[in-house]
Amino acid sequence: MSRSLKVNPQLIEKVKSALKRNSFPSQMALATELGISRDTVVKFLNGKSVDYLNFVEICRKLGLDWQAIALFQDARIKDPANIQDVNCPKNQARIGNELVGKTVGGRYKIMKLLGKKEFSETYLAEHEYLPDKPQRIIKQYRSESGEISRQFMREVQVLSQLGDHPQIPTLFDSFEEEGNYYLVEQLIEGDTLAKELVEGEAWHEDRVISILQDILEILTFVHRCNIIHRHINPHNLIRRNTDKKLVLINFGSVKQLATLQERTFSGADAYIPSEQAMGRPNLSSDIYAVGIVGIQAITGLHPNKLEGDGTEITWRVQLQDNSKLVEVLKKMVCSEYSQRYQSADEALQALKMFRSA
Repeated sequence: MSRSLKVNPQLIEKVKSALKRNSFPSQMALATELGISRDTVVKFLNGKSVDYLNFVEICRKLGLDWQAIALFQDARIKDPANIQDVNCPKNQARIGNELVGKTVGGRYKIMKLLGKKEFSETYLAEHEYLPDKPQRIIKQYRSESGEISRQFMREVQVLSQLGDHPQIPTLFDSFEEEGNYYLVEQLIEGDTLAKELVEGEAWHEDRVISILQDILEILTFVHRCNIIHRHINPHNLIRRNTDKKLVLINFGSVKQLATLQERTFSGADAYIPSEQAMGRPNLSSDIYAVGIVGIQAITGLHPNKLEGDGTEITWRVQLQDNSKLVEVLKKMVCSEYSQRYQSADEALQALKMFRSA
């Protein structure tokens, strides 16, 4: 059964005000921006039930805290972070199996559906004509809107630009078939970092530093390509089974600095700084997200449970009196982005200097 949410009737006016505040001239404009149907947006704005992941995406686009305005009808949806432990997006409702058992691109046999959004699906496939039939991740984008084709081309361009970094999934192939677009990526098997960050278990300082350094080393490469990931969170970092290294996944929402023209909002709410929520992400927006991951690790608290006033996060940890880790983390998550480290390389060097000292 599809799981759904609706806006608390007492907060409908707040939601409609957010639509105007974010400069969407119509319901159709918002629907087009998100790549969903106008009917879904109308239902949302009228306090009727919609698929819970569409509900979350609409809230993100409007800069709203989805948990604060939702009228929960099913306790199971209070945490939507149900992630497959491979490099694919969150599971979606209304999953079908239309392609399972079929071959696309003349060589990729679809084995299993892993996740679905309104205009895209992610599948596990195998290459039929290579020795041992290696498994691949297939992302299918249905061409119902121009935004879908733009997203496809953006992801192809970015993954090609990132090349063969050992801790980023390799793009093997891309093609169009019967009006749909396909990406073929390396399969990354392992557990997400989210599984390591157990609620109530605070990590030792050395372990936190090690994780931060691992993430920042990958992100340094990404930032040197002038790319903002915009989606850094524990669910998009996989501990690869083969070598136990972290792999950064989900580049479908990245943005290149040269193309930052449109209002964009992507990523898990708790890991997003204010400037990204307002559609103006920069390299330091990724640094903020990494800092939140570090705070989550060292406090044992999910970011949603950290105290704050909406612009600045306050948190308390038990560390050595002379530890500079708190100072590094504070700079990473500063509400004013100009006061943060301006790139992953800058943050990484600060962390290394602290560690060596």
